[in-house]
Amino acid sequence: MVDKFMANLHAGAGKMTDSNLSRYQAPTAVDLPRSDISAIAETVRRKVEYLPGVSLEDVIKRLGGEVCYSESEETPSYLVVEPEGFAICLPRGTSRARDRFTIAQMLGHYVLHYLYQRQRNRRTIQFLRVSLPVPEQAEKEANWFAAAFLMPAAIFKEKFKDFEKNDLALAEHFGVSSQAVQLRADSLNLRT
Repeated sequence: MVDKFMANLHAGAGKMTDSNLSRYQAPTAVDLPRSDISAIAETVRRKVEYLPGVSLEDVIKRLGGEVCYSESEETPSYLVVEPEGFAICLPRGTSRARDRFTIAQMLGHYVLHYLYQRQRNRRTIQFLRVSLPVPEQAEKEANWFAAAFLMPAAIFKEKFKDFEKNDLALAEHFGVSSQAVQLRADSLNLRT
């Protein structure tokens, strides 16, 4: 099913042209507090058995999605969700750390703004598109999800202590940027 979706995406059927753009909905915020979104992210992380530093492409594939890279460095990242599957597309030429956070962020949009909205909020969504510009609250929620998924609170706190608050060592361990580490440490109130 996902193979057919990806073939259509690569062949142009899944491209967001003027003629088919209207069927795609933009993400709608779930309006949950950060703590609830973090709990959802950690639940998803446990269910897919993700460990810090492991390939996110494999996780996405196990969930029925695909990660692809655009031909251009100018193309912004985007997520396309259709009934047959989903694709996270990234520009070429960005860092591994940035790509990993973007993949986790797009996974957050998929989980929160597609699956959660359909299952919990009973919203009828068949086609979802996440590309710039994204509604501010929905983007915040996806960022919170990504941080909690990639840097689970308990593991992050333990490693924060083990690595003696060394942002670069933490960034390497979790496969994220040092800025992502700093923001996560701040959100967990680890800086005094």
